[in-house]
Amino acid sequence: MPSIRNPEVLVVGAGPVGLLSALALTERGVRVEVLDKEPCTAARSYALALHPRTLEILDEAGLASTLIAKGWRVETLGVYDDVGLRAKLDLGLLSSRFPFVLVVPQSELESTLQERLQAKGVEVKWNHRVSGLHVSNSSASVTVDKLEDATSGYAVIPTERDVVESSSTEARFVVGADGHRSVVRKALGISFDSRGDAELYAVVEFDLEEGPGHEMRVIFRDSAKSALWALGQHRCRWSFQLDSTEALDSRFKSRLAVRFREETLPHIAGDFLRQIVGTRAPWYRPEMVGVDWCTIVQFERRLARKFGRENVWLAGDAAHLTGPIGVQSMNLGLLEAYELATRMARILREDAPASLLAEYGRERLLDWHMLLSGDEGVSATDDADAWVAKHRGRFLDCLPASGEELTKLLQQVGLRPF
Repeated sequence: MPSIRNPEVLVVGAGPVGLLSALALTERGVRVEVLDKEPCTAARSYALALHPRTLEILDEAGLASTLIAKGWRVETLGVYDDVGLRAKLDLGLLSSRFPFVLVVPQSELESTLQERLQAKGVEVKWNHRVSGLHVSNSSASVTVDKLEDATSGYAVIPTERDVVESSSTEARFVVGADGHRSVVRKALGISFDSRGDAELYAVVEFDLEEGPGHEMRVIFRDSAKSALWALGQHRCRWSFQLDSTEALDSRFKSRLAVRFREETLPHIAGDFLRQIVGTRAPWYRPEMVGVDWCTIVQFERRLARKFGRENVWLAGDAAHLTGPIGVQSMNLGLLEAYELATRMARILREDAPASLLAEYGRERLLDWHMLLSGDEGVSATDDADAWVAKHRGRFLDCLPASGEELTKLLQQVGLRPF
């Protein structure tokens, strides 16, 4: 089999996590190859916000100002129920160079990262997937298939893809950033354990006369959560977790026909939006101009048993999944990508011990065990509001932060992680 250029680090997956890991390695003088089985980046995706710590990392790569110019700042977070405001958190109190959350489409983040990589001479190999992986103490041997759309002879969009060539390569390290169906994780034999029930969300984007400004709004109602994000001065996104009654309701089922469509049916989406907002947030009365996109998305809560072994390590959705409201899976994935790249570069360039990678795995597992622990991961202080104390576990995956920033936000409402 012909061999592709042998890199020092092979990055599998060209989403935000894979692209950032490749960029961080490249800037440290490490030779990198990036593969992705898809033909190009995604046109639309759910993730839409960057945490303060993420912006600090992106600033080190000289990208924060570019993204900030394209985005919308969230400076406060209001937590509501169907009656009204119950708690307010001020992101401006965080000791960060970027004391806000930046709302910016994942597609913008990906294109910004890819352009910077291209400027440094690194091109993503699209339509390439890993089909074999063998790990030793000194390197990883990888089999890569080149794909192309299968031709059927009919004027239809192809749904199957052919392998047109297989190649082999050796790399000192492999970064598995290939998402929740990770081939890398499966090749390592690492289980991807469920950490709770899957959550079904209806997501609606719309224009309106006046948005919620620079506040993100999270709504707790019974067992369901919702979030209202401002995408700009006159544009918003609602994400509604559907409870079992809503998911099975025949009236709601009729609306599933508009899911995953770029050309939705505005009148159906608009009727649905008004109906569900009236139930979840009756205090909110937006003057909607028009609804132009809606979808149904299922989010699982999973955690890999390990983050890797020997020369192959995971980052991002390949290792963890959680609910969407705090945008934690992508943001922690970006932090993981940066940390993993830093450690691999130290091993390659500074002769640092390989134990740095095992340490990475242990630390990341501790982070995620806490984030996925619900009520067991957070306690209320004596001066916490009774409503906040009752819902304490629900705050963990709804706050757009992690680590010390998450702790400081929790402290604003009388909560603390264990």
